[in-house]
Amino acid sequence: MKRKYGAARSRETLAERAEATAEQKACVHQQFKANVAVNRFEDTGRFLAEITVVCVDCELPFRFMGVPAGLGWERPSCSIEGLTLNAPIEPELVRVLQAGARYEMPKVDRVQH
Repeated sequence: MKRKYGAARSRETLAERAEATAEQKACVHQQFKANVAVNRFEDTGRFLAEITVVCVDCELPFRFMGVPAGLGWERPSCSIEGLTLNAPIEPELVRVLQAGARYEMPKVDRVQH
């Protein structure tokens, strides 16, 4: 049985979504589907992109890591369960370079032979 995410997901309780199914645990998650909804707030003139990612094969949602929960206009944040990334965006009317950049390689456990 495949678990459905999307519109019906909001009616499920967190307890009902707490455990992945056996099919989802066995899946190797090789294909993905991303959904982006862009919201325009007419009263402020600002824009917010809401991004979700799910596995195409088992429909398990992916959690955004390293992003604080909440909502703000200065930096990306995520929903309380981490399944939706909220990213403030703006049209590129004037080209602006970011003040700084940071790149971090993921930690990999190396097996000694």
